[in-house]
Amino acid sequence: MNIKKVKIDKVFIGDEKEITSKKNGKTCKMRDVSIKVSDDCKDYAGKWIRTTMFADEKNSSENKANYFKSQNEGKEIIINVEEQIS
Repeated sequence: MNIKKVKIDKVFIGDEKEITSKKNGKTCKMRDVSIKVSDDCKDYAGKWIRTTMFADEKNSSENKANYFKSQNEGKEIIINVEEQIS
């Protein structure tokens, strides 16, 4: 994992999914969020970062994703990135 400063170009919010725990059978709602890093970012220019927003008792996954987008799109943020080769 690397802590990096990146500039977010765009944030795309996916559809809500519901997952069920195999361990205890509880369900949880989640939403995938894709982050496009700005082309002028030093380490991750033009790359995509994928994260997930989970619903809790107070906020839906949609509210959390829209809040993240409104607060961070077009700005530089510090983010913990786990690189994965696919």
